[in-house]
Amino acid sequence: MSKEVGTQSESPIVPAARAGCIWRTIVLLWKYLVGALFCGGLIPAVMVVGWSLRLVQRHALSLWWEKSPRSGKFQDFIQAHGKLSRHSHWPNWFLRQNFLQTRRELGLFRSLFHSLWTNIRIGSLGIFNTWVLTAPSGLLWVFAWYSGWDNSFNKGYEQFWVGPTTAWIGIIIYIAVMLYLPAAQARQAVTGNWRAFYDFALIRKIVKRRRLAFLVLAGLYSAVALPAFVMRIAPAGFGLKLPAEMTHPELVNWLQNYYLYCSFYVFPAYVFLRLAAGRIYANAMAELYEAGEVRPEELDAFEQGIFREMDLPGEQAKPAGIDENAKGCVGFFMRPGIVIITSVFWFSFVAQIFVAQFVSFDPIVTWINQPLVQIPAFEYVPAHLKGGVRGTEFPFMLAAFWLITVVTKLFPRRD
Repeated sequence: MSKEVGTQSESPIVPAARAGCIWRTIVLLWKYLVGALFCGGLIPAVMVVGWSLRLVQRHALSLWWEKSPRSGKFQDFIQAHGKLSRHSHWPNWFLRQNFLQTRRELGLFRSLFHSLWTNIRIGSLGIFNTWVLTAPSGLLWVFAWYSGWDNSFNKGYEQFWVGPTTAWIGIIIYIAVMLYLPAAQARQAVTGNWRAFYDFALIRKIVKRRRLAFLVLAGLYSAVALPAFVMRIAPAGFGLKLPAEMTHPELVNWLQNYYLYCSFYVFPAYVFLRLAAGRIYANAMAELYEAGEVRPEELDAFEQGIFREMDLPGEQAKPAGIDENAKGCVGFFMRPGIVIITSVFWFSFVAQIFVAQFVSFDPIVTWINQPLVQIPAFEYVPAHLKGGVRGTEFPFMLAAFWLITVVTKLFPRRD
């Protein structure tokens, strides 16, 4: 009898839990589908950048909550703190967060497209900052490439060194930038402040605190980029068999569909790498704050408020003992090795860019934009098939991102 009563008391809960699980699965598939489709074009992929940065911020908050001495659930905490309630769920693509509860605050029309604009704004700021550091290397590679081929065709052997030297300078600069960039991108995502990207001293502390973690992250970038590299060169490099009777428009359509299908890998790969970097940053920042190596005034205003609300312990530095000094001595010899191995991983990432260009040349886009680093746009239909020159939109995009940066500074966000 008691067993029957127990079964009857649990029966309303089970369908509700099952319905919740089904709904979450539907939402997850929707967000995945939209994200993958957006990766099929350069402009829509900007929204993927913004969406990913918002997701990283939510992930960092949940990690800090796990370290907090306060009791309760993460959902209850963010629901009780005004603006943080937007992190109750994964970021939306179009609708404002908590649309059903907040649509009256901004009005129906603005609420319908609030997340769309937020993703564009945040994504533009993220891309602009990333290109500030990575574009110089890309431009050096463009110059080196054309210089090398010009030297080959015109037999200018006295200037043979110009192309390779310029390429190597670009590679060295790019590797140095990538030792810094993932942590900077994570800091911008977590703080929601584009200026935090340039906190060089603090980000250097983050990288030093988690050298091994960033070494693993560099290896992940190279490994995760490898399938994308293969998909990038497959149509030309592997000589895919296409019907001989295929017309020009049919060939363009086939290539567009092919790269769009590849985006279903690029999107989760891009998000995975951003979340990995965000996790490293969040853990390192909490450790530095607890150890007293980062003072409250060094934190961004957003981080100060979160640490204070979560009661995260800070400034508890202890004098170094024998074990700590011993670890310091070992670290003195290990640090150069970690930096070298990390640089080797980033070099293997760069090598994929150059090999892809030799197999399937792309005049500008591939040099300036790597889908897992800058904009996750995976579309490489040759320019001569579509008409025009690929990459001519980049100056206009940079101007647009700069304009959005100025507008954001003059008119702060209202969430």
